[in-house]
Amino acid sequence: MTYLLDTHVFIWMVSAPAKLSDTARDTILDTSAPLCLSVASLWEMQIKSNLGTLKLDLPLRAMWEAVSSTNAIQMLQIEASHIWQLDRIGDFHKDPFDRMFVAQAQVENMCIISNDPDIRRYDVETIW
Repeated sequence: MTYLLDTHVFIWMVSAPAKLSDTARDTILDTSAPLCLSVASLWEMQIKSNLGTLKLDLPLRAMWEAVSSTNAIQMLQIEASHIWQLDRIGDFHKDPFDRMFVAQAQVENMCIISNDPDIRRYDVETIW
């Protein structure tokens, strides 16, 4: 199984690992479990950082480079198939970034690591 990290999970890996559940932490530390971060997460963090609603411990690029190399996280690009899937996923979540994570996970057959209860309402495997 390949795991897609929700944005808050990626941030907590760097700045607040104690906020991760034991299951999330164990999955992230399991080197046999491929981890991905959506480019939408980088976009979300950069927008919120620029708006001043998100304070990062490091500049975003430095944060990505440090965490991705240490944890072998792959970047998941947004493909047209992910965008088309947005029509099929339902409207439980109003956050466009979270909706993209769900669409990507469904298309790519991934499990999302997230503490967001609205993501769990979708037809997608999640762990926390």
